[in-house]
Amino acid sequence: MLIVGLMFSVLPQVQDPGGNWTLRLRWDGTSPMEHFGQAVAGLADVDGDGLSDVLVGAEGVPVISWGEGAAYVYSGGTGQLIHEFLGTQYAGHFGYSVTALDDIDQYGIGDLAVGAWEYPGGAVYLY
Repeated sequence: MLIVGLMFSVLPQVQDPGGNWTLRLRWDGTSPMEHFGQAVAGLADVDGDGLSDVLVGAEGVPVISWGEGAAYVYSGGTGQLIHEFLGTQYAGHFGYSVTALDDIDQYGIGDLAVGAWEYPGGAVYLY
């Protein structure tokens, strides 16, 4: 699976056996200021359907006021939203960076990290 992050949308694509890329799923933010898709990572199967899932950062999402940010986990099979993580710090830019991790806590599902670069001193959240 190839995952491409654009400033305003995420375009995960798959390559068919003939070598042609076809659009399989697409997610869009609701506002250019959200920066939805600036950070994108492939995840292990979160929803149990046997397919990889997708983590999308949106550092500019206004949760309470402005720029708290968010990160979203989407099903790679159906495209449905699986989980939403919301930033809490004004202008903290939670979701500026995202990454998949191994199962650090050994609960049987891969973990993930979300960065917030403007949180006082910067911050990384591990889930």
